[in-house]
Amino acid sequence: MSEHVDQEVMESRSNHVKVYKQLDSTRQEIRLLTLHPATEESDQIYCSLSHAALNQAEGSAPPVYEALSYVWGEPVFSEPILLNEQKFLITPSLKYALSYLRYKTKPRVLWVDAVCINQSDIEERNQQVALMREIYSRCERDIAWIDPMIGRRFTSKELARPRLRHEIEETIKEGVELIQNITAKNSKTLKQLQDTTETDGYLLEYDTQERLLAVLDTPTIWKRLWVMQELSLAPRLILVCKNAELDWDCLSALLKDEPYFDAFHMYRSHSLNHPLWGEIFVTVKLIEDQRRLFREAGQVHSGLMDVLTRFREMESTDPRDKIFGLLGLVTEDHGINIDYTKSVGELYQETTMALINLAGNLDILCQNPFEGIAGHKALQQLEHQSMPSWVAEFDAKHRHCVAPLFAQRDIFNAGSKDCETPCRLLGKEKNILALRGTILGNIKPILQDPSQEYLAQDIMDLYFDRDTVLNPSEHMYAPSFNGKTVSSGETCIRAFWRTLVKDCTIPPRMRRLREKEIEVLDVSNQQRLREDDLINVFSIQIACDKYNSYSVYSYELGEGFDYSELDDGSNTTKVRNDTTLREFMFAMTENRLFVLARRHVREGDVVAVLDGGKVPMILRKADDMEEGSGDFYRVVCATYVHGFMDGEAEVGVEEGWLKKQDILLAPAQQNSPSGKHRDSTSKLDPLILHCLNQSDQFDFKAPPNGVLPPQGYAMPNADPPQDQSKYQPPQNNTITTFPNRMGRPVRYKITRRSFHNRYECRPEHDFDRPATYTLKLSDSRKNKPDLSFAAKGMPMGECYFPNVRKTSRTDAKSFRIGLGNPSNMQWTELVHHGKDDHDWSFTFNLPSTGQLIPLTWMKDNNIAVDGMSASSLSDDNFKLVGPDGQVMAVFTSRTFGLSSSTAGTVQINVDMGPVFEHAVVMSLLGIYEYRKREENKSSSSFNAGAAAGGGGGGSTC
Repeated sequence: MSEHVDQEVMESRSNHVKVYKQLDSTRQEIRLLTLHPATEESDQIYCSLSHAALNQAEGSAPPVYEALSYVWGEPVFSEPILLNEQKFLITPSLKYALSYLRYKTKPRVLWVDAVCINQSDIEERNQQVALMREIYSRCERDIAWIDPMIGRRFTSKELARPRLRHEIEETIKEGVELIQNITAKNSKTLKQLQDTTETDGYLLEYDTQERLLAVLDTPTIWKRLWVMQELSLAPRLILVCKNAELDWDCLSALLKDEPYFDAFHMYRSHSLNHPLWGEIFVTVKLIEDQRRLFREAGQVHSGLMDVLTRFREMESTDPRDKIFGLLGLVTEDHGINIDYTKSVGELYQETTMALINLAGNLDILCQNPFEGIAGHKALQQLEHQSMPSWVAEFDAKHRHCVAPLFAQRDIFNAGSKDCETPCRLLGKEKNILALRGTILGNIKPILQDPSQEYLAQDIMDLYFDRDTVLNPSEHMYAPSFNGKTVSSGETCIRAFWRTLVKDCTIPPRMRRLREKEIEVLDVSNQQRLREDDLINVFSIQIACDKYNSYSVYSYELGEGFDYSELDDGSNTTKVRNDTTLREFMFAMTENRLFVLARRHVREGDVVAVLDGGKVPMILRKADDMEEGSGDFYRVVCATYVHGFMDGEAEVGVEEGWLKKQDILLAPAQQNSPSGKHRDSTSKLDPLILHCLNQSDQFDFKAPPNGVLPPQGYAMPNADPPQDQSKYQPPQNNTITTFPNRMGRPVRYKITRRSFHNRYECRPEHDFDRPATYTLKLSDSRKNKPDLSFAAKGMPMGECYFPNVRKTSRTDAKSFRIGLGNPSNMQWTELVHHGKDDHDWSFTFNLPSTGQLIPLTWMKDNNIAVDGMSASSLSDDNFKLVGPDGQVMAVFTSRTFGLSSSTAGTVQINVDMGPVFEHAVVMSLLGIYEYRKREENKSSSSFNAGAAAGGGGGGSTC
């Protein structure tokens, strides 16, 4: 069979020469695919290619065609069609689409990228990709093909069943009809949805949600980057699945009527009414916003930075397509040429330079939305890292990045308005960025443990004496520069808390604090500090509810509350926790500047204000550069520097107590003379290191000093003992509460394919990517773990099952779970008591605080992953409960319609770092696999007994 396929592939490739004729780039020629009619869907697909010029001579009629947007699926070219009388292989997904899209009596003219572009000709590919904007904006309409099977995993037997595909297509069809009825405000549909006892609007139950998800969320087409450009550019757009069509105008009309749109609510898994409607429609909203920009092209600007950030979560196989795949949406003259011979580093450097040149400032450095959790990879000194620290990592996923310190671009003006453009690059490789700026000082020793979180009072105790609180007027904020003391006349206490809150209201609609607000807060904070009250001055929210506005898209698109000026005594100023402070910490410079910076900042790092930088930057001296060539730095992060956010550095230069100088941003890390990289990560806290190690963009290397926090149990011997008494008790018996860190739930689909010895966990909506986590089953060798856990392919844990030979079935069963790199693994126990068949308990040591928290997996068929239902017939639905009863994770086992290789879906409801995710996945699959083995043993024993008793019920051992 494989030899036959190989012969077809070779034949198809040889036919490329006959099929593809040279395109005339001077006329902007493209190929069009004529799809010839067929009366039956099973008929052979017959197509022909022709050339058409987009650059038409005056008076010539433009080409008439439809464009096709679809997902390639697996790059397996196994399905033959006839193209210009030659056999030509395409993917199964494209064949299915073409089979359905054929007319019965007349030809249909399409533009289809996989066929109309000679994919093996890089030069042609470069030219055609550059024409994407013209191709899609000039088509009559774009057909967005919703393939019911792409992005799902089925066995070969299931794929051969036409009924399964039909069931999914019927669900999509029902979803399309539902959207059409809702848009048309169909009274019968609305009456069915309305439930006034629960909401003021319309309640969508699980089955209704699933129909919507089948159309607007589950299909992979909503996650592919190239498709975003195509759908945004087309003058008309229609969504098509077999027997179902939805005109985009229907969706557009629905989105415009936001009060009506806001009236729809959905159930989460905890039976709480919640507006999930907006989350389902978020990608549609992104596309509609971009389409609106093109409809108003003469009035609205579609900038490169905005486009790159708007579609950053979309997937592309080639990281260069993060740029190339979106250039057609940009109205600016960016100067980036599409050339697939460029490396990723070269392209990302060119794009960063384009952003600087277009804006005339350093927003891409100072307010970089692609900034990684532990900073740029160039700071990690990785051998394969080729990009300088000043180059944005455009392929960084949002989940691997920190929120920009200042999302709004016009709140601060620390440096001069403009920087030098075009960018000045130095060095033989032209990868040293030359800037101008002012050095403010160097970071002093950092007194906090970066892995811990602190209350404002705790930070005060570290950096200031008690008299600063008791007699604030005697302790003024007065940094010094070259012998000159610069004082604003405010106390250290006021400067301190203003630094913690960045002198702003909380995101997303940040603005500067007003004088009246500062005065109110200062009185309150001083009083609380004197009384040893536990204040959390992490952010400021101005409570003025009558002015608040809310959008159904606020969670996804960064909109939210509006903050109004305090205009009367009835308004109050509140202080509350801000979750983003986990990513920052307070620090001071040697000359007593107050700074708020990222947790990977080090002693000795330089604080600078750069020309064109709206906020100051923290830089790190590049010691690997050749001596005598000047001072080189690498970008660490943006920062808040109290008293230097509004042009004060420029004043200092004018008055002579500061000086402006060249600041050279170095290329990627160079090898040290010994040929080895210095360890730059040993000073980072373990939690940040672990986040780094989970990034899918570089390999894991365990740092010598970056051990994970102990989980409370001693490490087992090489042959793990099965007697619980041989394990040490927890090192810390004090159980404390943990901070509530609710974020957007993370969902992983768990599969185990037939004849494979491992479980694989992939993000629910990125199922065509390599597994995030794998758990390999043991091969029954002695002293080997029953489950071996890997994150991104790197070993990060082990699990040993109870030894049932040494414990009775009613005794407590103890699992041993190890977390971390095998060379330094930390252990805990997962205990199951026979008297309580539903509970599996363990303790987890929070990496950020060192607190031990008890966690329990409990069987529960009344709770499920969002958008799913737990089958009452299943015995494998679980929830993970914290000490206060909070549901921290949910596992819903395989349901009807999923592949038999699917174990189920786990949803993690709280964000407590990757170590917690590892503990959740390992403990869950330890329970799941152990139960499966027990069931198999029981089944085998029953069958053996039945056979021995002649079908009667023989005894078992």
